[in-house]
Amino acid sequence: MKYIKFQDKNGSFSIENPENYSGLYIPLAGENGLKSAITPSLGGDSKLDQNHFLLEPVSIENLHNNRNTRNFWCKIKGKGYWSACGVSAEQEFQKYTDKQDKSSLEAGFMWQKLHRTSEKYGLQSEILSFVTVKGDAEVHLVKITNIEEEEQEITPVAVIPVYGRSADNLRDHRHVTSLLHRIRTTEYGVEVKPVLSFDERGHQKNNTAYFVYGSEGEGTEPESFYPDVEMFIGEGGSFLIPEVVREEKKGVPAGTEIEGKEAVGGIRFASRVLRPHETAVYVVTAGISEKNQLPEETARFYRTEKQVAREFEHVKKHWTEKVNVSFETGDEVSDTCFIINSYGELLAYKRQYGIYKMEELESDIAELHVYDIDKTFEANIEKRMQEQGIQCHTYYNNVWCGNWVIDKVVYAEKKDKVEKKLGETVFMDNADYFDINYIDFNDDKVFYNMPTVEELGLKVGSDAYAVIKATSVMVGIDE
Repeated sequence: MKYIKFQDKNGSFSIENPENYSGLYIPLAGENGLKSAITPSLGGDSKLDQNHFLLEPVSIENLHNNRNTRNFWCKIKGKGYWSACGVSAEQEFQKYTDKQDKSSLEAGFMWQKLHRTSEKYGLQSEILSFVTVKGDAEVHLVKITNIEEEEQEITPVAVIPVYGRSADNLRDHRHVTSLLHRIRTTEYGVEVKPVLSFDERGHQKNNTAYFVYGSEGEGTEPESFYPDVEMFIGEGGSFLIPEVVREEKKGVPAGTEIEGKEAVGGIRFASRVLRPHETAVYVVTAGISEKNQLPEETARFYRTEKQVAREFEHVKKHWTEKVNVSFETGDEVSDTCFIINSYGELLAYKRQYGIYKMEELESDIAELHVYDIDKTFEANIEKRMQEQGIQCHTYYNNVWCGNWVIDKVVYAEKKDKVEKKLGETVFMDNADYFDINYIDFNDDKVFYNMPTVEELGLKVGSDAYAVIKATSVMVGIDE
């Protein structure tokens, strides 16, 4: 977790390859209703209480190991199939290798946004996840972008397995309780309403419905559905390699009814051709409706990209104001730095200014008196250290140069005072930016100023103290 980068003073952060960290998850909840846990690969569970679980209950031990959870698949014509969540047999095999997808996670209070890029399949995904303020639905906004220079045809399939009963049934009578399931498909999704609730409270008539709905970004309904597990994974299949994705198996239409099966909210969207750099948008909602509340009445408020974006802004504003906590890490690397993420965006964070989004300029200005491109990096660093009187034999890998322009204010406490910075050019090869260390955090590049001798107030004969991190000490034997 040492590679977490805080984006503001409200606790929002980013991290690269988040699936490589054990125990990492984000709580998603509203003021009432759903209480969810979600991992960077969309694992976790969702529930109202101990007796009403939308997704199968998990503990910290199987939080990252269960595979019958949220997923979003893309069947790519002529290439194969890819999980936008990183949860497939192929991606599991490639984890911790040089073939692993590039991924990153942004998160804040009660929300997360997952980014993933597949060089093999030429696709990039962004999945925003949150629970509405009212707590009536879990919402996922999925964007799939073709990053190839040629057209690609994709068939998207969303899936959220529906547990639909008490946590007690996980250990006891699971097959019996599945026989009570009454599953039906509607115009937009899958609904599950067991005949009885069957737990330690005894047998009671059930009035609770569980649902998974889906739509395209403009609100268009899906093409077909896969309402039960057997249909979805197929003979000998699994959630890591389901038959409906592997074989591109057609689903059932709206109005289908199924009884006595393990339920799954499998949703197949219409195939479409993505032009180079074109993005397709999809919305997936899931929730629990009690008594006479209809799932359709809930889901219709979160059907389009615009509706979801509006609710997301409401969620961020609501929890930021309610939590009302502002903090700094006390670490200059975290609080004052430049961050370039793997998607080519530069975010400049200066405590006195705010956070800006930068765009790279096409032309670079080579300041050879600052950084001599004809010399090695080591030679440039050595020369600069000598100029500054720094006696040090340790340096980092590289210096990044380029010209950027401030394009957008991402965050600022006093926006009116920083908007005047818009359009200003930042010359990364300027002398002011040469005195920096480079730290390689996967694909992130983090820069921070190296203080000069004058800035430190050091003179010949003055006392100086070095603070060394205990975990950075290496003991060796001089032979």
